[in-house]
Amino acid sequence: MPYLGDYLGHLLSEITNARVQADLESVRIADLYASHPLLKHMAVPRFRLPNVTVDVPVIVRKMDEAVPGQPLRGGISLEDVHQAIERGLSAALEQNAVKIAPKRKLELRDAMTRSASRFRPAAGAAIPAGDIDGIATAAGEAFAELFSAQVEVASDIATRLQKVIHETVAATLRQAGQAVPRLHVAVTASELRESGPPELMARLHLAVSEEAMEWSVSESNGTTTARLVTE
Repeated sequence: MPYLGDYLGHLLSEITNARVQADLESVRIADLYASHPLLKHMAVPRFRLPNVTVDVPVIVRKMDEAVPGQPLRGGISLEDVHQAIERGLSAALEQNAVKIAPKRKLELRDAMTRSASRFRPAAGAAIPAGDIDGIATAAGEAFAELFSAQVEVASDIATRLQKVIHETVAATLRQAGQAVPRLHVAVTASELRESGPPELMARLHLAVSEEAMEWSVSESNGTTTARLVTE
């Protein structure tokens, strides 16, 4: 049973492939025209797909639901942030074999958690991936400030532990997050026939417009740069 997004992606991919096949045929015909004494003076035909309208019937079979307490559309949650901070704090203290009282460790964790509170997303939303570095930086700075006040250590040790926290929190958050809930659909002819009356089907009317791209090559200071631009 495919996801709706994957199914629509396949349809768009097939439309793109149709344009590819048309261009390849134009190249073949261009070679033919070039070798013919009369055709070589005529314009080579080329077909495009400027607009394609697709009427897609689908049956919705299942809709994934967000995990309770997690963002409605997947991604990084506050719980993920709390776990990342906990892991970062443990990694820092274990690396340097720092022995502190459980109460002080709790104070460090709370300070780091509060420092990340400004990145709290709207209700039901996920924390953007672009905030990961900011969360890691805030947690590391909060740790270094309070840790230096709690424990008499050299400044370079606090700085090194701050770096460990930043790297651990950032790496943990990049691997965290819930998958985006997906929509499962039935799309094959047999499934649609067996689904019952047409009234039960959802119909998607897609108007697809072609926008071709072409390579643009430029040279500056002896360096050649190629990039795709709109045709």
